[in-house]
Amino acid sequence: MNTALVIVILYMAALLFVSWYSTVLLRRQKEKGEALNYLLAGQNLNWFLVCMMIAGLAIGGVSTVGVAENAYTRGFSAGWYDLAWGMGAFLSGVFIVGRMRKTKFFTINEFIEKTCGKAAGLITVLVQVIVNFSVFALQVIAGGSILTALLPGVFTLTTAIIISAVVFGVISLIGGMWAASLANVVNVIVILLGLTVGVIAVIHNFGGIAAIQARLPVTQPATPWTHFTRGMGMGAIMAWCFTMFLQSFSGAAALQTVVSSRDSKSVKIGYIVAACIMAPAGFIAAYLGMVAAGSFPGLASAKLALPAVIGTLNPWLAGFTLAGLWAADVSTASACIMGVTSMITKGIIVRYFKPDLSEHKQVVISRIIIAIAIVLAAFAALKMGGIVSTLMKLLAMLAPMAIMIILVLFAPKATRKSTGPMVMIIGVIYAALEISFLPQLVLYKQPIYAVLILSVVVWLITLIFDKRPADYSILYTGTAGKTAKAEA
Repeated sequence: MNTALVIVILYMAALLFVSWYSTVLLRRQKEKGEALNYLLAGQNLNWFLVCMMIAGLAIGGVSTVGVAENAYTRGFSAGWYDLAWGMGAFLSGVFIVGRMRKTKFFTINEFIEKTCGKAAGLITVLVQVIVNFSVFALQVIAGGSILTALLPGVFTLTTAIIISAVVFGVISLIGGMWAASLANVVNVIVILLGLTVGVIAVIHNFGGIAAIQARLPVTQPATPWTHFTRGMGMGAIMAWCFTMFLQSFSGAAALQTVVSSRDSKSVKIGYIVAACIMAPAGFIAAYLGMVAAGSFPGLASAKLALPAVIGTLNPWLAGFTLAGLWAADVSTASACIMGVTSMITKGIIVRYFKPDLSEHKQVVISRIIIAIAIVLAAFAALKMGGIVSTLMKLLAMLAPMAIMIILVLFAPKATRKSTGPMVMIIGVIYAALEISFLPQLVLYKQPIYAVLILSVVVWLITLIFDKRPADYSILYTGTAGKTAKAEA
């Protein structure tokens, strides 16, 4: 049997075993409620599991296959994507997520609805579902590309995408948030080992660093292959830094990890350690993308850059390294699909239609949602374009809610009753227009800039013209509120 196929099968089996084991943990925590256990791991993730969830969320197909795709034409500076994620996670860990954990809410739309009103809350639900489902589909694309390159005689791109979608979804389908977090322990270890072993072996196989650089193509205008920033340009890099910081605490998958944590200390430490783990990964992927640019010019798709390079190694090394890249997809996909499920189940069905829905039925519905998402993601994955560029457009829609989170937590007296609704509604509508119908609204070719500036301007306008103070005390009411005040 193909060596690489054996490695992939063993890896899949390990993930499915972890998912099954998570059901044992679910049964042991009856006191938390079945739905809370399934969707939020009983709010009992320690700092290590928080770290694994956030690192796994960050080091996904976008951060590996997508970064190498950019590096194939832009050079080493494409690795800034992961560094930007790490910087954003570090800042969130130091200043933001600990405060968020002290408040009383379970989803980002609940936070926004309590502070900005029902209309803003509903917009948040729709945006988060779209963004997280799309990110899940992007991971499926990357996973399909990896399996195709790893096992060309076994998979076509279409069948590889279908297999990736099924495996990614089934992990969460079985055990929920516990399965996602425990699976990410395996995933992150495999990712880091795979990337490290892979880059060392590639440098050796391709004749060393000098030989690799000598093969890089000469382009007009000249591509600054090895420059730290010039290939992507500071405009794109700064956009990544802003975007990744804002989504590191406002995205549904990240926020679900925050809410699932044991306490504010656990989530702060988990975020900070995760930042240190994820920051270097992008530059490894970028370097491998550069190797592909010199040794495999003219690939049918730049998405194949990373798998093409790794595929030249001996079967055991290639299988292990590509399994590590596939692990990166699994880690992000599992976090995103749980974010989508939580938003739809608690943010739409329970919130607007069935507030008395039993815990058991919430879990049943959540599993149905995951099953539907698996099918839809397989179809959507075949239609999407560039991995990083697509994600940057989608994440711009999270900027208004991130601005509101910062204002509510750090400057509540500098807001008014109209601030939340106006920032959310105007900001999200503008973001939707610029990434779909009116691309001329985009500033400096990066969607985040205009949305961020507009959100701040709208906030300042409400601050000047609306004299009614906003009241966010509802975030701290009840048991959780008492606990938060005691910790503060």
